[in-house]
Amino acid sequence: MAQSERNMKRPEFLESLGLRMLQGHLERRSSQPGLPKTLKRMLNTPGSSTEVMSPTKKQRCIVCPRSKDIKTLSHCNFCKQTICQKHMKLICSSCYEK
Repeated sequence: MAQSERNMKRPEFLESLGLRMLQGHLERRSSQPGLPKTLKRMLNTPGSSTEVMSPTKKQRCIVCPRSKDIKTLSHCNFCKQTICQKHMKLICSSCYEK
């Protein structure tokens, strides 16, 4: 065990241990043919995790009125808020205006 790991708190140590254990699998997975480019980029990014990926449960669009109840899996790449395809401009409208 390295000196820096001795000073870590248990949750931090477990997270770093898990990421080190996954590293070989992520490298093999990123070299597979037919994998989407976005997923390859995410696998090659150091420190990337599954929380960056889109949620598995549909959520309501933040722009559409609540009465329409439009639910989607899409989200803004900057603020991570849920946004439907109708209001999507590669980023959500509010980040686009900034």
